[in-house]
Amino acid sequence: MEWIELKKEGPATIVIMNHASDNTFSGPFTDEIMSALDALEADLEVRAVVFTGGVDKYFSNGLNLGWIASQPREEVVRFLINFNGMLRRVLIFPKPVVAAINGHAFAGGFFLACCMDFRFMRRDRGWMCVPEVDLGLTLPPGTVALLESVMGAGKLNELALTGKRITGPEAKEMGVVHEVYDRDELLDKAVGFAKQVALKRPENYAKVKAALRARVARIMEQEDAEMIRQEVRKTLDGK
Repeated sequence: MEWIELKKEGPATIVIMNHASDNTFSGPFTDEIMSALDALEADLEVRAVVFTGGVDKYFSNGLNLGWIASQPREEVVRFLINFNGMLRRVLIFPKPVVAAINGHAFAGGFFLACCMDFRFMRRDRGWMCVPEVDLGLTLPPGTVALLESVMGAGKLNELALTGKRITGPEAKEMGVVHEVYDRDELLDKAVGFAKQVALKRPENYAKVKAALRARVARIMEQEDAEMIRQEVRKTLDGK
């Protein structure tokens, strides 16, 4: 793989993202993550997955807006729908998925982290934010449902309508991340936790997870694609 390194740590596999300088999502990068997820699901030795950024400063800085601007309309629509599909794939992935958030997680990077079962973040560096209010973008219904399921409607209202950035400790206080650690221990702690969750009976874990995620996954599947098509059409046609 060009932008992803898979590193096995016993029953857990670390997915190290290394795309561009800030792990922003383009069409090819999103497709590569989907291929990695297919391989990880098929590998019976993989009992848990840990995502992290290979760049010290970033977990993911969201969508690659420069790449999007260079694409024809049809490819923009395809990419945004596929990106939404990738989020849904992570959300309902039948094995434990843990985020080791090593730096900034903005917009789409934040959404990706929120699709994971458990989130750990650096104590000393990195912000999370939902910047769509400053970018003039609309959140798809499935993303709204996802973020509400993670932090509750009240806290989402605060983040989404102010666009403010929160640190790891602030994210923990809001219930967005489960724990914060110093840089040198973050990945080890996340992998250690993943190995513990990996001890659960796989079919039981997958069954409970599917039930917990069913509502959000259904909204993503049934409502987001048409909304994405409409928003792209309005944007490219000058509203």
